[in-house]
Amino acid sequence: MIFEFDPTDILIRVPATITFGGGAYDLACAIDTGATKTVVDQTVLQAMGVSTDGEPSEEIVTASGISRAIAVKVASFEALARIRSDFQVPAFDLPQALGIDALIGLNFFRTTDLTIDSINGYIEVRES
Repeated sequence: MIFEFDPTDILIRVPATITFGGGAYDLACAIDTGATKTVVDQTVLQAMGVSTDGEPSEEIVTASGISRAIAVKVASFEALARIRSDFQVPAFDLPQALGIDALIGLNFFRTTDLTIDSINGYIEVRES
């Protein structure tokens, strides 16, 4: 399948849906090919009723250092016509200036052949 995005934007923006606690929530996301894990903004998860209290259980390595995050398992995470069930996402504080709810990292695409054409603004996704 082929999906279009705005090649003039600084981010590759795609919609996603997360399912948790019987509800489905639409998210504004960005694909981050430098991220090993998909992360969801902590305030977004809290708004869905997800508890982000407790001891951080997952390390997140960023360009600015190592952070700790609460790992949350969601029933499903869907983007680009791909669904990952029982998907673990760290609750992370994303910069509000980006205008996104989540970053989709490489763990979401592990069984996928992903081609990103940043000049023409399209993503081609095929299951491996």
